[in-house]
Amino acid sequence: MSKMKKRAANKGQMQLSFGMIFSIVIIVATLAIAGYVIIKFLNLQSNISCKLFYSDLQNKVNKAWYEDFTSSTYTKEVPRGISNVCFGNFTQKISEKDKEIIDEIEFYAERESNLFFYPLSVCKQNEFAFQIIHSYTNSFFCISAKEGKVSFKLNKGISDPLVRLSE
Repeated sequence: MSKMKKRAANKGQMQLSFGMIFSIVIIVATLAIAGYVIIKFLNLQSNISCKLFYSDLQNKVNKAWYEDFTSSTYTKEVPRGISNVCFGNFTQKISEKDKEIIDEIEFYAERESNLFFYPLSVCKQNEFAFQIIHSYTNSFFCISAKEGKVSFKLNKGISDPLVRLSE
């Protein structure tokens, strides 16, 4: 075959130029980075939701602590993915139903923490435990999220120095 016939035959085949291949690589890389950023943003949103729950609860406890007497029920939406919100510390009496949860929490949490979100992975390993000041509990207890909300009681008597959190 002559050179002219070979060139004519090769023109019918599809050939990708360097520019086309480079463009495809850039598009794939951009989509991968965008996916990574979206996943990180959604994880950050869960972490922020946990911190906002804690902050709002701490404000309610502070308000009750300044009052002479209070008895109220606190109902709040929990971050997506949270199945239980637990209160208390590791030295208190623990019910059998909460034993499995505290075994996992105790390994990762700081000793002075008294508010815990479960499962731990929703708020990230280091951000699931908080310390609510001006409060105490009679025992360690967990509240199951029902329809994305938890509900528990805040009580303080006239002679009480701290606000008691209870089921």
